[in-house]
Amino acid sequence: MNKNGEKTSQIFFLNVGVSKEHVGKAIDTLQIEKTVIFSSIQLREETEDFTRSLTGRKVDVVEVHYVDPFTPESMRNIISLMLTTAKKYSAQGMEVVAGLTGGTNIMAVALGVVAMMLKLQCNYILNKDDDFLLRIDTFKNIDDAVTLEQFERFFEVRE
Repeated sequence: MNKNGEKTSQIFFLNVGVSKEHVGKAIDTLQIEKTVIFSSIQLREETEDFTRSLTGRKVDVVEVHYVDPFTPESMRNIISLMLTTAKKYSAQGMEVVAGLTGGTNIMAVALGVVAMMLKLQCNYILNKDDDFLLRIDTFKNIDDAVTLEQFERFFEVRE
């Protein structure tokens, strides 16, 4: 919903790795219609096959980005790409939702950082064999906490 209470179209950012069952489960459970996919350059062929399979499920894959999650600069580069892409769709009035299921750990952390920075709704499929979806609204509900002290207070960090 936007500030006027009108329904906003959603675009889901999904990380795709070797195991695609969790991502497929997220697509089915959340009835995802529009997505941007991030995948490892090492999995280009597999990801292209998976992306083609989504057409039959009536999922509009608007962009696919291939990243290298295995370099010292990976985290910075992936966050930058995801942040730039998210801002582009937000500027078009779309609600960006972060799917933390799939991809490498580095890719999931990067999307989590972007979700925290932009206060995005997140989701995570716990098990590909059931329909248990964990909806994570922590980042979406963070007030404008910009200092480490404020973040620590929000998360009740104790020394």
